[in-house]
Amino acid sequence: LIDSNKISKYKDIIDYTYGKNNNEKSIKLYVYPIKYSNDIKKLSLKYVNRFLPYEEKINVDEDTFEKYFGKYYLDTGIKTTYKFNYIVFILFLLVLIFIALIIKYVIKSKTNKKKEDNK
Repeated sequence: LIDSNKISKYKDIIDYTYGKNNNEKSIKLYVYPIKYSNDIKKLSLKYVNRFLPYEEKINVDEDTFEKYFGKYYLDTGIKTTYKFNYIVFILFLLVLIFIALIIKYVIKSKTNKKKEDNK
């Protein structure tokens, strides 16, 4: 929880989060969950308290790391690329052709049945 005396420090972030700051244009942000590597864990444990004021320092070690930081972090550095999946496309076409053949068979069998009934 944020101390009521320190809330003004986060006012811009809160206003932006809840859409009160209309000056900013919205952007699309693509993130991917990435499991923490051991190197990142070690760096986090080493430097976490350097970025916090003295009264907000936390006691984090290997055992309590997931309690404070979770198992994954959100990576925004991976570029999004769309890859066309040819296998799925071909399977989709085959399913459509199969459905069309079944419909054609049903229609043809009904017309043949009507011709036999008319004879």
